[in-house]
Amino acid sequence: MASPAFLAPPLAGQGYLEPSFDTELQALEASSPDLVGIVDPLRKLYDACLADDWAQISRELHADLGGRAATLLAEGPAAALAGLCEGLTWKDGQLIIPGPDVPDFDGTGGLVAMPCAFGQARLHPILSPGRVPILVYSIAPGPVRPASALRDTLSSLIGAGRARSLRELAKSPASTSQLAQRLNVSVPAASMSATALRDCGLIQSIRDGKKVIHHLTPAATALLAANPPRRPAKGAPSLIM
Repeated sequence: MASPAFLAPPLAGQGYLEPSFDTELQALEASSPDLVGIVDPLRKLYDACLADDWAQISRELHADLGGRAATLLAEGPAAALAGLCEGLTWKDGQLIIPGPDVPDFDGTGGLVAMPCAFGQARLHPILSPGRVPILVYSIAPGPVRPASALRDTLSSLIGAGRARSLRELAKSPASTSQLAQRLNVSVPAASMSATALRDCGLIQSIRDGKKVIHHLTPAATALLAANPPRRPAKGAPSLIM
């Protein structure tokens, strides 16, 4: 049986910017009038249960995608799909999905891997006629590290100024002048950080009218997820720089 259309929306092209949850709900409401009655409860459920943790959840999802994309480029589809679900295999150009009445397909029309932060080792294929197949899979939970073991590895890796810029852009995209204002630095200093981040593929700069807005790339999201900011020990003084 075909999946509802709202579960398999048309795919976005290159330069796609991830919408907010509220934007997604508005699109759902506009495209599926029959679902109008559940949009408000969905928003309330999100606000009550997910809103406070969504930034961390989103980082973990993007980190998983970033890691699999790198594996795909380096080792091919079989390695990238390995571990999504027990029994899922890529053999002789065919993707074999475990489960009753699930057809195999050769991937000539493309495939979307969609990570999910909930559930354990489960795979939920969404197969709709005329649409690219979607595989919703559960990601492995990230390791929990004690606060005493956390250090700002991102600053050590790319420098403190660039790390601050990257984390600020993770909150929301910004122009160079907006970034400078938010970081309380000069515009030339913000411009140097943005140029360095763009040159190493961590941000993408997109023109919006007279402004150029800096957005994180998937590589940056994965880097941030793997290098969370150091949390000061309880009772330790905070440093303002």
